[in-house]
Amino acid sequence: MPDGLWWLPSLFVFGAAAVGLVLAVVGFRRLGARRERIDASSNTELETRARGLLVRADDALASADDEIAFASAEFGENAVADYARTVQTARGWMREAFLLQQRLDDAVPDTAAERRAWTKRIEGLCNSVLSSLDTHASDFASRRAAERQAPRALPATAAAVGALEVRFAPASRALDELAARFGDDAVVDYRTALEVSASALATARRAADDASERLDRSLAEPTAGLVADANTALDRARAELERAERAEIDLDRAASDRTRAVAGLQRSLDAARVIRDRHDDADMAARLNSAIERYAPLPVQIDGDPVAVTTRLREAEARLDAATAEARSAQDRLDNARAALDGAVRIARSQIDVAHRYIGGHRGAVGSEARTRLAEAERQLTLASAESDPVSALDAARRATTLATDADALARYDAGYGRSY
Repeated sequence: MPDGLWWLPSLFVFGAAAVGLVLAVVGFRRLGARRERIDASSNTELETRARGLLVRADDALASADDEIAFASAEFGENAVADYARTVQTARGWMREAFLLQQRLDDAVPDTAAERRAWTKRIEGLCNSVLSSLDTHASDFASRRAAERQAPRALPATAAAVGALEVRFAPASRALDELAARFGDDAVVDYRTALEVSASALATARRAADDASERLDRSLAEPTAGLVADANTALDRARAELERAERAEIDLDRAASDRTRAVAGLQRSLDAARVIRDRHDDADMAARLNSAIERYAPLPVQIDGDPVAVTTRLREAEARLDAATAEARSAQDRLDNARAALDGAVRIARSQIDVAHRYIGGHRGAVGSEARTRLAEAERQLTLASAESDPVSALDAARRATTLATDADALARYDAGYGRSY
């Protein structure tokens, strides 16, 4: 290539790069435009749905004003106070929703992302309005249904109150008879239940009478709440009265439990006396005897509230059984020690004799440590023979065996290594 055309290849390279850059920019712009068209198409459906919700929510808010007026006339202003506050909150939501819709409808261009965000916010606000208003509307619909049902439900409630009232006199007489059998303390809780039942029944009667008066006089005041109050009090009265009426069954069962508790404590006393009479440990026998004397009078002190008496008897049985178990364990330990003592003494004496013979045969080779162990073994064997407590004697005999064994081992070690002292 002539020297004057050296720049021509570079021109081709830079030209190709420029063309590629232009094509890339055009492609990105086309891609962006395409995405914008897709987003706009998607937003159209969302905006259409939001417009429908906006209309529904606005209509529901208008209907709520009418509903509050009707409900206030039916149930009073206090009954609609929460509903009115919800409506005020919903109006604020609707103002925001309409403001966003205005942005969507004005002539100012908006991006697809902005339109989508505003539309979703409108949809959320409208759904909140509809949900909150529906909750209150459903509540008042239920209350109106209850008001329609109240005239039909009231006779059954009044009849139930009357049927319960006639059961009070027999229940009171029954408690008097049980008090004569078991004592006043035994029926205190049942008398309290009867009093609570009477108070609840009086509340039910007043509520039922007030509801009946409103219906008879065709008053505009609601009656469903009074009927509901009457039924609630009636349920309480019925439960407490039934508890009072179960007094005889409960106390008869408690009396049977008391009889079994008396028998159980008597068995425990008999078992404790047997352990006490054959116990070798005087202190342990004395402690057990103290428990026996404390609980022995209880099986004949069974007058009064059978529930309280049964509880006292069972607690006494448990404590006496614990004391007896402790004494029995101590006696078993003594018996076992006594049975093992003779064998332990024979073993100790035999081991001492073995150590004596070996040390006697190796006097010059066995040191002081082995001889000291042997002397202590003999002392422990003497203590075992003199000890009156079989447990302590057995321990001493076993220590003697251990010491004698150690003495024999040390003596053989000294002799084996030729140690001299």
